[in-house]
Amino acid sequence: MKIVLKERKSSVLSPSTLKCLDDTPTLNTTAGCAHLCSYCYARGYSNYPGDGTIVLYTNLVEKLENELSRKRKVPGFVYFSPSCDAFQPEKEVLDTTYSLMALLLKKDIGVSFLTKGRIPDRFIALFKLHRNNINAHVGITTLNRQLQKQIEPHAATPGARLKNINALTQIGILPEVRFDPLIPGLTDSTDNLDPLLKVLGKTGIKSVGLNYLFLRPIISRNIREDLGHTKAMEKIS
Repeated sequence: MKIVLKERKSSVLSPSTLKCLDDTPTLNTTAGCAHLCSYCYARGYSNYPGDGTIVLYTNLVEKLENELSRKRKVPGFVYFSPSCDAFQPEKEVLDTTYSLMALLLKKDIGVSFLTKGRIPDRFIALFKLHRNNINAHVGITTLNRQLQKQIEPHAATPGARLKNINALTQIGILPEVRFDPLIPGLTDSTDNLDPLLKVLGKTGIKSVGLNYLFLRPIISRNIREDLGHTKAMEKIS
C-alpha cells in the first residue's frame, strides 16, 4: 500500500449528508482506504486516489485543535470516518487516528466510529478511560473467511472483529454490531447469518442493525472483478 503524505487545506470537521448524523460532524483521516472493500462507495468519489494508494493528511491534529478553539459550541460527538476506516492496518494512519481521538476525548468530546478493522490495544486502553464518550459500531456480515476475504480483501478477519466486540464489552462499552452492507443472494442467507447471530449472542450483543447494499455501477463493477466467475458471483448476477 502506497501512502502519500499531504496537508489538508479544507476544514477537518465536515457536516454529514446522512440524516442520522445531522448534528454530528465527521472526520476523515485519509482519502482512500487500505481495506479496499468491493462494495465501498468512496471508491467512486472524485478525490479517490486509486486502489493501492492512501492520502494521509499530515496536519489534521493541529487543524482540528484550531477549529475547535474557534467554535462557540463544540460538538458532542465526532464521527470517524464516512469515507475511510479509522482502523486501517497502516501504522501512520493508526498513529494519526489515535492522536485525533485522544485530543477529542481530552476535551470531553465523544468519539463515534464504524470499523471493519482490528482495534489495537492502545485504543482499547484509551477508550476504557473515556467509556462514556465512546459510541462504537463494528461491521461484520459473515464468518466465512474465504468469502470475507473476497469482498473485503484487507479488512480484519471475522475473528478479529469478534475480538473487537469482546474487548469493548469487557471495558464496559457495548458496541452496536452492523450487518453493513448485506449483499442480496450472497450474505443475507439463513445459512450465512444464523452462525453469525449465534456467535454474537454469546458476546452479549442483543440486537444488530443492517443495511442492504445499493448496487451503484462502480460498486457492481468492483464486486464482479473481486468475485470473478465464482458460484458466489452467480448468486447476485
